[in-house]
Amino acid sequence: MKMGLPVICTDFDLWQSMIIGKYNCGIAIPPQDEDKMIEAINFFLSHKEEAIEMGRRGQQAVVKEFCWELFEQEFVIRYNTIANNGK
Repeated sequence: MKMGLPVICTDFDLWQSMIIGKYNCGIAIPPQDEDKMIEAINFFLSHKEEAIEMGRRGQQAVVKEFCWELFEQEFVIRYNTIANNGK
């Protein structure tokens, strides 16, 4: 996603709803389904403009929602709270 490419991922509910469904940045397929993998790749190859747009949306999602800098301070505060809870 960070590279601006559309993604193919497994169709786990969390990934499908929070990444693919929310950002429309790729295709979710059943694990180990080679036919669906081939279909997804062929879709990207035959729908280049749509694949480019999916890639852009994924890249924007990384910048806006999935980058470490956005969560770093919150994680450090929570970690320190947990670490110091017993003291």
